[in-house]
Amino acid sequence: QHDKMHVWWQRPMRTLEAYWKALEELSCELYQLCVNHISSRAIPVGVLKVLINEFTMRQSLREAWDERRADKIYQRRISAEYRPVARPLFDDATATGNDEKSEA
Repeated sequence: QHDKMHVWWQRPMRTLEAYWKALEELSCELYQLCVNHISSRAIPVGVLKVLINEFTMRQSLREAWDERRADKIYQRRISAEYRPVARPLFDDATATGNDEKSEA
């Protein structure tokens, strides 16, 4: 229902979600690269610290948004059909980094 009421917003959201999906895929690849090379010390410690800080920040922002969406007051004030949907809406393979590129 929310999408139907805001048709003008659908195209910009699809564009944003495409960028978001690309960011997630690259983040998963970067994480796997770091995990695979951490023992060989091929990646400088400073770079790893920056990545850990950024991944931690991104995760905390997602958790804060999920908490807001789960808040009982928020849930009571907006009927279910008009609540924004959880974003991003990626398939499970992409969200977990188990797509074909990760398996190759």
